[in-house]
Order: sequence, then structure tokens, then C-alpha cells
Amino acid sequence: MNPNHYGAGMGKDEKIDFVVEVAAGHVVVARGRQRERFPFANETELAATLTSLRDEGLPFLEVDHGWPPGAVFASLRDRDLVAGRYVSVAWTGPNTPIVTSNR
Repeated sequence: MNPNHYGAGMGKDEKIDFVVEVAAGHVVVARGRQRERFPFANETELAATLTSLRDEGLPFLEVDHGWPPGAVFASLRDRDLVAGRYVSVAWTGPNTPIVTSNR
């Protein structure tokens, strides 16, 4: 198995926690069926929140439309507000997440 990719062999009942949304004034993390909100007032606080969640090991949602959390992190990194890589997650179907750590 590729060390930068995992998840395709997850069991039916296994779930992963991930950063699902960055909205006006808050970041949303999916923890199973629960949603946890992390408020921020400015880009500096947003950068600190996303760095903390990344350091916790949470993958950031990646989709091919909109402004997903992974794209927000990458934009902040391009402007030197955060540093380092992050893990991304996308789904190819029910219970088949693709988690990539090379972003």
C-alpha cells in the first residue's frame, strides 16, 4: 500500500474525522455524525485553527468545486500564514475515502 494513500480498505462501519468546511467565522470538523465548530475572527486566527487541526492529524476535505478546506489551507500557505503539508480526504463512494498526505 502507498504510504501517502490509505482508506480504500476501510470497513463498513469505520469512520474518519475530517475538516469539512471553512465558513464565515468558523471551521467545521466532522467527528462521526457530530459536527464541531471552531470560531475565528480573522485570518491569523483561521491560520492558527487550521494549523492546530492539521497537527491533530485531521485530513482536510478536497473536492473539485467551491472553496474546500484543503484549498483554504493551501491559499494561506501560499501567503506564508501557515507552513507545511496537510492531509486531504475525498470520497470515491460510500465508505471509500481516499486520504492523501502529500499536499
